Amino acid sequence: MIDLHAVLKSLASKRPIFHSEADFQLALGMEIERQHPHAEVRLEYKPFPGERVHLDMWVHHDGRWLAIELKYKARAVSVDWRGERFELVGQGAQDLSGYDVWKDVTRVERICGEFEHTDGYVVLLSNDDSIWRRVSATDASVGAWSICVWNPLLGLACWRRNDEVSRDAPDSRQLV
Repeated sequence: MIDLHAVLKSLASKRPIFHSEADFQLALGMEIERQHPHAEVRLEYKPFPGERVHLDMWVHHDGRWLAIELKYKARAVSVDWRGERFELVGQGAQDLSGYDVWKDVTRVERICGEFEHTDGYVVLLSNDDSIWRRVSATDASVGAWSICVWNPLLGLACWRRNDEVSRDAPDSRQLV
């Protein structure tokens, strides 16, 4: 069995920063294969033929599957690390970031429910603490999609306007 926490910890000691989500995805896949040479790692896997659903990482090892979705949300920073320059652009829009994470959770839950012997993970890597920081109850745009530990998403979540649930907002982004 692959201990994803141990793999991520090992990767973090080698690569504390990435240029992009794709860079993170590739490095994580390589680290899994380095630690588990018999693991089969697939990137951008389509678990449901005919659907436009892509999974960031699909890993097979010792008769089990791992469904992994990755998010890399950055705050603007310029860093030199071991002679390599990293220029991260701030992404902002914490409501969209939170929504994207919850959408990935929903996708991974579906995959785990439809495939036997499958464990699922959603990994969020960010240098922007506003993504996981508890939001104010008055912040109507972020509140429903917050990913802080004090805000578990249960049931229906929608964009809100003026502190009211809006079911007619453009692209209402409901997960259920």
